[in-house]
Amino acid sequence: MRLLMTTVWLGFTLAACTLPEKAPSPAAIEEVPPPPGASCLSTLDCAPGDACMAQVCRGTKTSASGEILAALAGSHAQQNQHAAAAQAFGSAVDAFKKQGSPVPTELFCGLAAASLQGASTREARELAARHADQCLRASTPGQPGRSAVVQLLAGLTTEGLDVAHFDEPQPAQVFFSAEPERPRADAVEIEFDLPTRDAPGFAELTAGLRTPEIRDSVSRCFIAAWEKHRQNRAEAKIALKFTSRMKDMGDYDAFAPQLEVSAVGDAGTEGGTTFAACVVAGVQAALGTGPKVNRVVAWEEALRVVAHL
Repeated sequence: MRLLMTTVWLGFTLAACTLPEKAPSPAAIEEVPPPPGASCLSTLDCAPGDACMAQVCRGTKTSASGEILAALAGSHAQQNQHAAAAQAFGSAVDAFKKQGSPVPTELFCGLAAASLQGASTREARELAARHADQCLRASTPGQPGRSAVVQLLAGLTTEGLDVAHFDEPQPAQVFFSAEPERPRADAVEIEFDLPTRDAPGFAELTAGLRTPEIRDSVSRCFIAAWEKHRQNRAEAKIALKFTSRMKDMGDYDAFAPQLEVSAVGDAGTEGGTTFAACVVAGVQAALGTGPKVNRVVAWEEALRVVAHL
């Protein structure tokens, strides 16, 4: 009987000494410091070495040259000089990295926005998407720079951008991996860079270039070039050569007009020659031999045709 009670007492004692593990205290949990650009109420909310300024965590270690280049990039961006802005933003990022300073997230996002707005080729769009991915990884939702980049990316979903890549653990090798949608004709913007000239028939011919028939023809040329090269912009430089020849009709003289439309060199972009040849054929078919004149005429003028989405 005594042995039994001793055993029970020992079991009770051991059970009482075996206590459940305590959950770690909040102080023992290592917190990940917020990145520069995160919102804050005081400097205590920011990572070591950062300060809370205007309720935003900002690094105290900086690059003066990077700040100057960032201001230059912002000036270019305000004037819609996208290529110059992207170059300046990229130089600002490099300056901060060279100084060993944290790169402000607005620089990554500014570089992304400028690159996205200025991209007109497949390679340029891929590079811009890579910059955008860097912006999204470095920033937090709600930041102004990030919001602008998100809006620009949304406009590229019809061009084959697979947005799922931005949720992947590592940057994707190719961001435009989906099948792009074919552009609609009414989504194509067409511009004619027309010179001014005081010559018989010139005003009538340039007015004819603004007709719906010409615009539809150029739109079809652009879509055909887009399907082959996937570029959002195409240019063509064409020449209008207008002459008239007098015919003796006996009681009166008649002047037979003759219009020749031709391509001038290459527009300098992939597929430019194909686009130019298509534009030349469409313009020639729409304008025919040109307007009637009442005298001998001979002039030639070059103009630029731009089509883009």
